[in-house]
Amino acid sequence: MFRSWSRILSLALFGALAVNSCQPESDVLARVGNRTITRGDFLMVAQALSSRYPGMPDSAKVHLLRDITDRELLVQGAMQQGMYRDTSFLDLRRRTEEQLLRQTYYDELGAGQVVVSRGEIEQLHRWRAEEAQVQVVFTLNEAAARAAADQIRRGADFGEVADRFNPAGCGVICGAAGPVRFGDSVRLAPGPAAW
Repeated sequence: MFRSWSRILSLALFGALAVNSCQPESDVLARVGNRTITRGDFLMVAQALSSRYPGMPDSAKVHLLRDITDRELLVQGAMQQGMYRDTSFLDLRRRTEEQLLRQTYYDELGAGQVVVSRGEIEQLHRWRAEEAQVQVVFTLNEAAARAAADQIRRGADFGEVADRFNPAGCGVICGAAGPVRFGDSVRLAPGPAAW
């Protein structure tokens, strides 16, 4: 019985090696552990992430291949340690896939190749020449945001309402988020969701 199993395993291993060796060596760009990164893999990732690698083509290719091999090293290390079953790893994978899909979607919309006229550039500079003082109430949920808005509508001081509702450590005192120009994001400490 043991001989037949060892013979079956030997044949399976030989078959796997034969199939693996059928891949043209010129198509292989890198080997990371038991994973082979081929020209096809590279082209697929390059198409999806082309806007993230600006600059000279040769330099961009080198950076992309390095990123692909680094990613594969991280994935294989995580799998060896059993982290691929961990919810944080699965969540990271889901977010990464969503980000890749979103980036591909925007690239297909043409966001990377937008032609801008001189008049549009001048208008943007006129808008950015002005800034506004911004106040923010930063809450943990929509119900709290609605309650804060109701108090402000009834005449309560914005800064006092903001201090009452803003979570500790959000980086905003009396609701003052500071001066903001057109197109800027209001910088807040990470954490709760803004409603």
